[in-house]
Amino acid sequence: MEWELDHIFFATAEPREVEQFLSRAGMVFEPPRAHPGQGTANVCAVFENAYFELLFLNEPSEIGSATVQPLGLNERIHWRDTGACPFGLCFRSAGSDESVTTLPFKTWGYEAGYLPKGKTIPIVTPPNMLGEPLVFISPFGRRPPRIAPDGCRRVISGVQIWGPFPEGYASSEVSRFLELGVFSIKAGDDWRLELEWDGGREGRAVAFSTGIPVALRW
Repeated sequence: MEWELDHIFFATAEPREVEQFLSRAGMVFEPPRAHPGQGTANVCAVFENAYFELLFLNEPSEIGSATVQPLGLNERIHWRDTGACPFGLCFRSAGSDESVTTLPFKTWGYEAGYLPKGKTIPIVTPPNMLGEPLVFISPFGRRPPRIAPDGCRRVISGVQIWGPFPEGYASSEVSRFLELGVFSIKAGDDWRLELEWDGGREGRAVAFSTGIPVALRW
């Protein structure tokens, strides 16, 4: 079974500031949407092959539930205080329009409150493993190419995550996806994300802003 990137998220306690910064760099975000039962909401920037999501707190009473807590979303949102990795990556099956029903590796099922009853999200990252990205599988089939709201056709072509990873940082489950070459992780003093689209062919870049650990290259 082959896999491709579905979306990337950055969990933040400062969504408006981050959205404004990334919008100035050319990202176009859709209106916010809530995740009932999960306690979060998001805004998303659409690319042709995937999307970039800003994830933030919406309902504190839900995010701390026994169902949601193993994801560590609250800790990831407040990463400055907790040290948790604020990034996540979702993958989807690359060769089929059918939803994923069986997987060739170990996952655990997250019963998201916003999904139809009986539907779960396969989570690759072990429960409460906050020192690495939250890697998970889309429970839906392959999506058609998406065009950004401004009509631009952009393709995410590179994802690199830096962070204070310990020696042997990646769990065996997450290592499987690192081997695909879709994204990479490197040891560093602080958490940060480097996102590239269109292979960086325009030769343009935006460096990290104070307090916003995201850099762009296109």
